[in-house]
Amino acid sequence: MKKKYIIGISIITIFLIILVYFFSQSIIPYEENFQKITTTDKTVKATGKYVKEKEYFYNEKINKFTFYITDANGVELKVNYAGKIPINFEIATSLVITGRYVEGIFEATEILTKCPSKYQNEFEQKAK
Repeated sequence: MKKKYIIGISIITIFLIILVYFFSQSIIPYEENFQKITTTDKTVKATGKYVKEKEYFYNEKINKFTFYITDANGVELKVNYAGKIPINFEIATSLVITGRYVEGIFEATEILTKCPSKYQNEFEQKAK
């Protein structure tokens, strides 16, 4: 083979290896069981519901939002988020928070609110 082909194939191979590595690093697993979250130091997407019985707190000076979230098993996590309160936070049916569990607190980097569908009542009435 010519030297150009060997160099070209080597560059393509190295590029593909780097691409696969970065793709595998960007995948963040979803976790619905908070017991598992407390045992890992990796970044995860935790799915649960906002605990409305406990008040949330927002500190404007340091831009920190603190609240509690619970999973389907009733396990609660305290969450700190460095950002503002999401617009639909109080009416959300569930939350997906991305972050890490550090020293008893889930340090969130992102909050996704899942709001109730405006068509939900229509579907429930048609089903009856």
